[in-house]
Amino acid sequence: MNSKQLWLVAPHSKLAEEAQNVCQELNINLEIRIGNMYPGVEIAKQAVQLGAEVIISRGGTAELIRQAVEVPVVEIRSTGFDLLKALYPVKDYQETIAVIGFKNVIYGATDMGEILNLNIREITLNNKYEIPEKIKQVMTQGIKLIIGDTDVVKEASDAGIETRLIYSGKESVAKAIEEAQRINKIRQAEQAKAKELKTIVDNVREGIISINHESIVSMFNAAAEIILKEQSYNMLGKKIDSLIPELDINEGSALTKVMKIKDKDVIINTFPVIVEEVSVGAIITLQEVNKLRKLEQQVRWEISNKGLIATKTFADIVGQSAIIKETISEAERYSKVDSTILIIGESGTGKEIFAQGIHNASFRS
Repeated sequence: MNSKQLWLVAPHSKLAEEAQNVCQELNINLEIRIGNMYPGVEIAKQAVQLGAEVIISRGGTAELIRQAVEVPVVEIRSTGFDLLKALYPVKDYQETIAVIGFKNVIYGATDMGEILNLNIREITLNNKYEIPEKIKQVMTQGIKLIIGDTDVVKEASDAGIETRLIYSGKESVAKAIEEAQRINKIRQAEQAKAKELKTIVDNVREGIISINHESIVSMFNAAAEIILKEQSYNMLGKKIDSLIPELDINEGSALTKVMKIKDKDVIINTFPVIVEEVSVGAIITLQEVNKLRKLEQQVRWEISNKGLIATKTFADIVGQSAIIKETISEAERYSKVDSTILIIGESGTGKEIFAQGIHNASFRS
């Protein structure tokens, strides 16, 4: 897998080292950088510019990156085992311990404290800027030991309080990397399908326009540009009635009509897109009437050159018996019906002559 597709932004060097070990064990090629909180966000932005498809990070840094970039962000979630590794060395601590951090980092700390018979005060952060105030609060309450992530531990250590860092073990890192690989594989498959569909849509002769439930254009293919003499970038995000004001979108069923658009007669077909019995948009197809006429003439000319034309009529059918006359009469009646006709008979009985006679007597002759 390309190293530029998956990036891991580690808030601290220990996590980066753990990730490197996991990559070596699992033979995974991963771009690993160290950056906590906003410096980590800048690294993530750079990663996206360099082609990153998925970014892995942890805690508050992961939350900030998720808000700043448009690619998926996979979070290295702290597990109960990670909390246990931070709490177990102080299992004999008799005083209250403050566990401070984002909810996704410290979730379950109180329950873990009950198992170890520790008095845990779980304090949830909503953003980085709350850290100094939360630490002041626990200090005024006489708490002398704080457990948390990188920023919490640094702030508390600077304030002279004993700290312990919640590390993400290699199990958590491995799960996050595997999830990132899975997401990246799905994204690549979706991108391939999207490119395939775009190639098909851009190379058909029909103009194709897609609109949402508010009639806003989301797709405008090359043929539509030619037929309507309008560039797609001018139409994307705009309402279709700005270009075809007379268009009536029937939300319940497909609709076909001929309209004059920019001095052209155009056949317009609209097909509603229904999801769970609710119309969420429509597909519009466009065909120039003049081009269809020319195409029909070309097809007729080619068929005629190949000799694939009907030359026989009912008058060419030889026979005076009652059954022949009755069959000719029945064939004449069928020729006026706009439906498929099946002719059955043994070899040599004249099926081909009857077929040509029906065609020449029909409205399609």
